Amino acid sequence: MALIVDLSSLRQNPGRRMSVSLDSDKLDGLTNGLALNGPVQIDAELVGGERRVALHARVQATIETVCDMCLAPVVYPLDFEIDEILMSTHDVDVLAEHGGDREQLETENWIYDDVHLDLNYLVLNAILTQLPLRHLCRPDCKGLCPHCGANLNDGPCDCENTEIDPRWAILAQLQDE
Repeated sequence: MALIVDLSSLRQNPGRRMSVSLDSDKLDGLTNGLALNGPVQIDAELVGGERRVALHARVQATIETVCDMCLAPVVYPLDFEIDEILMSTHDVDVLAEHGGDREQLETENWIYDDVHLDLNYLVLNAILTQLPLRHLCRPDCKGLCPHCGANLNDGPCDCENTEIDPRWAILAQLQDE
């Protein structure tokens, strides 16, 4: 199901409220090894204002990826809230024509086309800010052996690691003397 909301009844009606519940098994733009594990659920309350719409939403989703160190699966159950002020491109144009600062309007508001708001990218941006920059299966993940590829979280590997880091090679020479 698409994450599209018709805002035509709210745009010019200050105080009018609308509640929306949406869910979707797809979230466009989710890349870099991130995948949606189950549906994303959105419960939103929208309130019309003077050329703006206020959005308060609760988002629930489960994101799956792999550990950056050992490639084990990592699952992030997310449950968070979004608060945004929405403005249509038409209203931005009108306000800019009447002396409004277009750049400021576009920075302070989430801009949508015409009367239909596609929540996909708004929710996607919010999800990405909820995730850590580095995905780890656990805080003390040891990663993979650079020689044999064994998962060092399962225990030490059996390969002989006699290679010396070139930065420490001079110290090994001193030890030999």
